[in-house]
Amino acid sequence: MLKLKPCLLLIILLFCQTSYANQPLGCPTDLPPIPAGEKAKLISNDFLFLEGPTWSETTNVYYFSEMNFSSTQENGPDAKIYQLKLPNTLAVFIEHSGTNGLLAKGGELFAMNHDSQSVSSYSLTTKQKIIIADNFHGQHFHSPNDMALHTKKHIYFTDPDWQLGDRLPQLDFTGVYWIDPEGKVSLVDKSLDKPNGVVLSLDERTLYVGDAENRVNTYQVSEDGSVSNTRKLFANIQSPDGMTIDCAGNLYITSHAEGSIYLYSAEGTKLDKIEVGPNTTNVEFGGPDMQTLLITTASGLYSIRTNLPGVVR
Repeated sequence: MLKLKPCLLLIILLFCQTSYANQPLGCPTDLPPIPAGEKAKLISNDFLFLEGPTWSETTNVYYFSEMNFSSTQENGPDAKIYQLKLPNTLAVFIEHSGTNGLLAKGGELFAMNHDSQSVSSYSLTTKQKIIIADNFHGQHFHSPNDMALHTKKHIYFTDPDWQLGDRLPQLDFTGVYWIDPEGKVSLVDKSLDKPNGVVLSLDERTLYVGDAENRVNTYQVSEDGSVSNTRKLFANIQSPDGMTIDCAGNLYITSHAEGSIYLYSAEGTKLDKIEVGPNTTNVEFGGPDMQTLLITTASGLYSIRTNLPGVVR
């Protein structure tokens, strides 16, 4: 029997516990991501157009945006932020928020604001809004859409022009951006057609981005948070929209056109497909055990229980 010196054993144990890059402790990777026969369940269809679900460990509720495309489009569609206390208690959190994608972290609710064409944050207690960035080299973004947050506070976000409304664009491209912890904005890629959903891998070394040309691409993230502008194709999915990741590194990618969610392993193997409903827009893990998947569509709010929990960022 091989015997290890105490110091060597300690190093191995520490490595195993901190290398959450692929399989965090408590991740039951012997199970399929979704239980056999599990279906998406409707919570409510009394909405207009839903987007941007996020779970807050601080308040123990979900937040999501509702956009009204029948409203005046002077600054993009009017929007509000709802909160959902599981299983089905709904309340308006902020009226006229002008938001799309949301991400809750600590006491903040990060938001992609199309009305102010900015990446912003709201206090979950006072609801005070702070603009983090609203331009690139002095030119306003179009309509920030979705974001991923690094544990070292780097922000990666997409800026298509879906909610530009009646305004004229100031930039001649739709881009993927990186905001470093000091607030400096850098362009990652300006060659994509309407980049949309975005998520980081478990080890935060890969950034996944979907676009309007039915592609999900990957970019390499460096230790300093910078992102290579060389992309690689990860998967072809019809109109990929929002996406999220579970504890095993599997990706859940919504297909807006198909009304479904595709599941892929980190290596790019297709694992499953969940049928939801017309115009599925986004998806996010939440709940006390992080095993509730909240799904937003053009008019309905759904949930589905999973075998694997999502990852708290």
